[in-house]
Amino acid sequence: MSNLKEQIVRCVHCGNRTSIEVCHRETACEEVFDEKGEGIAFMNNYFFLTRCKTCDSISLYVSCEADAEPENLNKATLLYPYSKSLGSSVPTTVMHDYEDAKKVEKISPGAFVVLIRKALERLCIDKNAKGYDLKDKLDNLAEKGLIPETLSRMSHAVRLLGNVGAHADEISITADEASIIHEFFIAIIEYVYIAPDKINSLTSRLSNKEI
Repeated sequence: MSNLKEQIVRCVHCGNRTSIEVCHRETACEEVFDEKGEGIAFMNNYFFLTRCKTCDSISLYVSCEADAEPENLNKATLLYPYSKSLGSSVPTTVMHDYEDAKKVEKISPGAFVVLIRKALERLCIDKNAKGYDLKDKLDNLAEKGLIPETLSRMSHAVRLLGNVGAHADEISITADEASIIHEFFIAIIEYVYIAPDKINSLTSRLSNKEI
């Protein structure tokens, strides 16, 4: 490992792409097991304790010696603070809007909810929702059974707050409101994409086992 002390990374605390100081590195050796539970190799994991030079916040990253660039924090896994990843079952268009939204959540809650609303529109397009506007399309998703009543109400909350963020000059979106909308959006994504994908994967595995 080199002695590189600073890297340019997007801070998940303040949302800025800025200089991140590597305060401490730690190496931990982990044994790797095969599907039979037998040890096959030893692998080093590298932990990086960092401090943002813009907001002074602490983050923790981990990488593995098998990674192509184990010292590159932009490619390492963020352990703290926890950042939700949507996963491969989510369409790229929805994923991109969500990633754009996360970049500004701490900087501008209003811009965040507008981008989350945009991601919700992408979801409706992906699911061929019918209707004149986003409200109609979300209602159509509920009518088709793609989202239940509670999630339908959540989706409309995202839509309405997104409208406020885009059009109301005198009404500001608070960080707490943005956080709630973030949770609502993740719940919708979990129900529409992630849970069905996990069910299909588990069903496929069970079909290959003798029960």
